Amino acid sequence: MNINYILFLTARFLSLFALRVVDFAFPLAIYKITGSLSMSGAAIACDWLPRLIALPIFGALADKYQGKNLIILADLGRAFLVVIPFFFMNKMVILICLSVLGLFSTLSQITLESSVARFISLKKVATAQIGLELVQNLSMILGSLFAGILITYLSLESVFIVNSALFLIPIFFMLPIRMKYNFSSDSSVGPNKMGPIQAFETIFHIPELKKVTLVGIIISIMYGIMLATAPAMVKTVYLRSDSDFAALQLLTAFVSIAVLILAGKLRHQFSEGILLSCGLFLTMFGMTITAFSPTFMIYINGYAAFFAGILLFSIYLRFERVRLIPKEHYGKIIGFAMIATVTGLPFGGGLVWMIGDRLNPQTIMLLMLAILPFLAFYINNRKVISDQSLNMANTHL
Repeated sequence: MNINYILFLTARFLSLFALRVVDFAFPLAIYKITGSLSMSGAAIACDWLPRLIALPIFGALADKYQGKNLIILADLGRAFLVVIPFFFMNKMVILICLSVLGLFSTLSQITLESSVARFISLKKVATAQIGLELVQNLSMILGSLFAGILITYLSLESVFIVNSALFLIPIFFMLPIRMKYNFSSDSSVGPNKMGPIQAFETIFHIPELKKVTLVGIIISIMYGIMLATAPAMVKTVYLRSDSDFAALQLLTAFVSIAVLILAGKLRHQFSEGILLSCGLFLTMFGMTITAFSPTFMIYINGYAAFFAGILLFSIYLRFERVRLIPKEHYGKIIGFAMIATVTGLPFGGGLVWMIGDRLNPQTIMLLMLAILPFLAFYINNRKVISDQSLNMANTHL
């Protein structure tokens, strides 16, 4: 395998690993400072909304400048930002840091997608993208595990110091990488021939791909709501400590590992529809348990079941994207399909921000639960993709 790609994957894993610690440390810090469920939602919204605004700008930068330097810049910026709360632990500072962190994370993500083409041949782009998604899942599991350990044994201020150091490590793997375009200058599929608008248009010209993307957005909204309400559920509803919050994340990490192992076996014996059905069932079951749980121990089992369902959804969506996206354009479209999917996170956090002080966390869970039957109907009302749909998409390209 290409040594540059190995270094690139390693750097990507370490960067996402560090970002996973951010996902837990910053919302927890906001909730500890304010005691407000709404502010926990605001933290997630502040992290993700700037990413959507900056997408077209950073897409142009990724095409114009060398990808390696932009990725290194993004990690340096995040290393600097996550250490600021160690010195200034207040609400506004943390929210501002999260907003700028979202910008740097967008720069890293967009540049990553365009950089793959610099050292991976066109024939291997699809395989490379699947590798990136596997790295993302692994970093989520191990990052959650490490975040739980940090929160258990260190003060929150110390977690920010460790988090800063984690963002510096991937830079040492990026520095030796040598990148060059594998596209000819006159190629019709070169990296400068498709911008964000064209990629999004392509997604919506393939009906089944559009459906997969919209389902991903809905799942991300629920994911954002669950993340935003977790600190309040643990510390206010059940009156538990930071170590219990860490235990919740550790259990989720171990369940995720079990789900990945099980999904691998299911995938070889059953169709992707089985993964989808299991994901829908676990998501609905977990949300029901978290909404009605009388004790913390029951709640953490529902929480783990919910995230197991979300992970199965993620695996299903990856399979569907590989099946549906035209292979000759896979590398360019997949990044924007993934970004479209995660737009649900800031909307989920923003929803909690708006209604979190009016409704208790369990009521918010019930509202999410009411969405699932409609989601199930929408998913099951599937149409087999036609050659005509694919031909229309390819003509559009």
